[in-house]
Amino acid sequence: MSSFFSGNLGGLPCIFGSAEPRFYAANGQTGDWETEAINWAPLAFGSDDVVVIANANQSAVPSNANAPAVVAMAWNANRNGFVLATRNSDTSSGTMGFDWLAVDTSPVAGVSPLNMKLLTLSEESFKRSGSSGDWGVWNVPNLQPNSKSMLTLLSASTLPDDCRPVVGVATDIGVVRARNSDTVSGGAASLSCLSVIDTAGGGNYFAQSGTTPLPAGYFLESGNDGASIFNVNFDSDWNRWPIYFPLPFSAPPIVFVTANNIGSGTNNTVAAVGTAVAIRSTGFLLAARNSDISKGFAGFNWLAIGCRGCW
Repeated sequence: MSSFFSGNLGGLPCIFGSAEPRFYAANGQTGDWETEAINWAPLAFGSDDVVVIANANQSAVPSNANAPAVVAMAWNANRNGFVLATRNSDTSSGTMGFDWLAVDTSPVAGVSPLNMKLLTLSEESFKRSGSSGDWGVWNVPNLQPNSKSMLTLLSASTLPDDCRPVVGVATDIGVVRARNSDTVSGGAASLSCLSVIDTAGGGNYFAQSGTTPLPAGYFLESGNDGASIFNVNFDSDWNRWPIYFPLPFSAPPIVFVTANNIGSGTNNTVAAVGTAVAIRSTGFLLAARNSDISKGFAGFNWLAIGCRGCW
């Protein structure tokens, strides 16, 4: 069962929450897929133009359980909810939970801004999936004194010449992890990181005096791209989309991406892993690779948070 909270992110209404951990078989085995219908009633958005970003979070996973790199996807999003579709891209089985953030692209007034931290973590090198060195670990700077993270979003970003589709996993101990889902060795990736902060430990996640909502001049842009066909390992398992922002930012924003099933219809939808490549003030290249063992379709949601005229 998921828990839900609401607020304002960059002037747009949002609903966020978590999904309880469940067990996954290893990649390619029966039980490597799970789906959960997320319905956030009585909360609701004013339109069906909703973008959802989701990723794995092991905070509620028992400490003695293996926590694999599970890919999170957002299917059939509308004003009332979405389907959280998840698949284990890892070579080992284990247990994993999830965080997600849904944004209505229609601005509204009178919604309290969220208290949050936004940063890009350093770039790390990765070996191929299934080999020693396919995991990377980052220490996240302290959020705030006496605070905890209620939501952590993670998404891969990288330079264009060594793109690696890593799967991010949040924890509750100031550490985030990511695993390379690619069968090609070498290359690097960094992680975009957004944390919604609970300063009092009791649900005080709205921006208060002395805390850190998005500064004035920060804006959020979002969108989605419909389904493209993905093949399996090496044979056209990558797709790339150029994304252009409606208005340029003052500097490259921080970008998050999550696969969707828009345009897939009755076709098979695969667990593609997205990466924001070569992020600039005017846009970025959304590069995605199929982490699945089957051929099929996937599209992507994206969310960019950055500054316009605040520097």
